[in-house]
Amino acid sequence: MRMRLFILGVLGLWLLVPAVALAHPFVTEPVPVQSAATLTLDLAHGCVADGGAHSGGDGEPTRQIAVRFPSSMSVRTVSDAGGFTVEAAQSTGMYDEWTLRAADGVDVPAPVIAFAVVVDAKPTDAVWLQVFQGCDTAEHRWIATPDAPDGEPGVQVRLSAADPTAPPDTAPQRDLPSDNTTTGQDEPVDEESDEPIIDFIGIDVPQSNEAWLWYVLIAGVVGVLLAKRSRKQGR
Repeated sequence: MRMRLFILGVLGLWLLVPAVALAHPFVTEPVPVQSAATLTLDLAHGCVADGGAHSGGDGEPTRQIAVRFPSSMSVRTVSDAGGFTVEAAQSTGMYDEWTLRAADGVDVPAPVIAFAVVVDAKPTDAVWLQVFQGCDTAEHRWIATPDAPDGEPGVQVRLSAADPTAPPDTAPQRDLPSDNTTTGQDEPVDEESDEPIIDFIGIDVPQSNEAWLWYVLIAGVVGVLLAKRSRKQGR
C-alpha cells in the first residue's frame, strides 16, 4: 500500500509539471548540444500584477524582454525577434545578455523569440536561462535556479543529443554588437572579477523562495488528494 501511495504522489507531481510549464515562459522543444540549433523562447503570457493568476496569452502586452544566457550557451544572433527590436547584446564572459523592446505597433502579451545558439554541454546537463519580462505596470524576473532559488523560477532548457546534420561550424557568426554607440568600441570587461559587471536591466534580484515553495506545496497537495482517493476506492 505504501508503495502505491508513493507512486500516486509521484504521479501527482508529474501531472503538475505541464501546468507549471504553461504558466511560465518555456523553451518550446529540446535543443541539441554541440550543434547549430534554434532555441525558441515562449513567454507564455503577459505581465500580471502581484497576486494575479497566470494563464496562457493573458496579461499586459510585453514591452521589454531581456534574456541572460549562461557561458555554456553561445548565442549567435536573434533569428526571429517576433516583431521586437533587438538591442546591442552584452557579454561578460560569464554570460551573454540580449535585450529586445517592442517596436511600434507590437502589442503582444506573450511573444515568441528564437535565438540561433550552440550549446557546449552534455544532453544530461541542466541549463537555465534568466528572463526579464517588462510591461506597462507590471514585470516578472524569471531568474531562480535550484542552486539559487531566489525569485520566480528561471527557464530550464531541455537538451538532446548532437544533431549530426547541423555541426557547430555551420552556425551563423556570433553577433554581439558594440554597446558604445559613441566610439564604436566594446565596453571593457574585468575578467578577474567574479561579480557580474552588467546589471540585469537595472532590476534588483528579489530575495524570496516563495515561488519554489508554492510549487512543492501544490505537488504535495495533489499527491495527498490522489492518495486519499485511492484509499477510498480500496475500501
